[in-house]
Amino acid sequence: MFLKQTLKNIAKTAKKILNRLLYFIILPFKNKKINLSVDEARKKLETFSNRPTGNSFANNFKPKNTKYDLQIIVPIYNVKDYLKACLDSIFSQKTNYSFQVICIDNGSTDGSSLILESYRSFDNIMIIHKEHGGISSSRNEGLKHIDAKYFMFVDSDDMLCENSIQSLMDIALKENVDIVQGGNYVYKNNVKTIGFKFRENKFVSPINGLHGGVPWGKVYKSYLFSDVCFPEGFFYEDTIFKFIIYPKAKNAYVIKDLIYVYRIREGSIMHISRKMNKCIDSYWITEQLMSENRVNYDNKIIYTIAVLGQFVINTQRAFLTPVEIQESIFVLQIELFKKYCDFNIKLKNRKYDKLMKYLETGNFGKFHAFCKYY
Repeated sequence: MFLKQTLKNIAKTAKKILNRLLYFIILPFKNKKINLSVDEARKKLETFSNRPTGNSFANNFKPKNTKYDLQIIVPIYNVKDYLKACLDSIFSQKTNYSFQVICIDNGSTDGSSLILESYRSFDNIMIIHKEHGGISSSRNEGLKHIDAKYFMFVDSDDMLCENSIQSLMDIALKENVDIVQGGNYVYKNNVKTIGFKFRENKFVSPINGLHGGVPWGKVYKSYLFSDVCFPEGFFYEDTIFKFIIYPKAKNAYVIKDLIYVYRIREGSIMHISRKMNKCIDSYWITEQLMSENRVNYDNKIIYTIAVLGQFVINTQRAFLTPVEIQESIFVLQIELFKKYCDFNIKLKNRKYDKLMKYLETGNFGKFHAFCKYY
């Protein structure tokens, strides 16, 4: 496993270096300005894929005296081949902490509901059956029933590693920290490899010290979601972590332990979304969250870098769409930046200063090349 992981890391580094070389080679030839108004760009995007109407505002349950140390929210939809492994990995946890599993069956039609019902005799499970409404609605349903100091998300095709709860909660309660994150394995084609691992146990910035913006692999203090939900109707609903949850957290801690097994499987939304028109939801949800004005970044430089980083992600997710759609996203992102950020700010970061310049000058060619190769 170690050799395979090493070769994988070498290949990843080599690809990064090659892309960087390509970027500098082609950059002089990438001068393309867009002659498209904001209204025209928005109309093109709306025609391609309508803007969802969900938002991140909520009024979730706020118990004064919590019943559990931890609750685990598991959204379930048509995962009969993986659900038992998921639930067994949770209920087999050896821990000193009290925990409850909140399972939300999101209108499954493949027999997942029957598998779930076989766990009803467990005294620390809550089973909720609802009409199909997407993963955001399932997670939001779970958030309404929070009665614990901490909670975590586990996707129903993934698994917890042994002692995950104990490892995460030991640190959470000892250090009184808002978010604790551990490393993870990746499980693909029956092969498990290390996906990401922190080098040491330490306090980190919630904004730029945590790995990725996915919900899983962490425990959260419940207050972080007391007035927040996942915007329904959108793909990439986990964008709320970058724009709301991480800035809201007072502190965060990372541990060396591998605590989560992330399964990669064909057909999951995560891996086909870029081939769908709804891939532009990445832009739509960015616009939604910035317009809600709930972002609590004390440092404007860090906030600006976060926004520019999200713009890169939005652009990358739309690489397979027609060029006119990519150009429309670029035009709307310029408008969004003008409204909520400041082109005059000095980032003192060569990478992002360059990216901001491409936006300010409306140079789609250079901005797109940056997103693709840098």
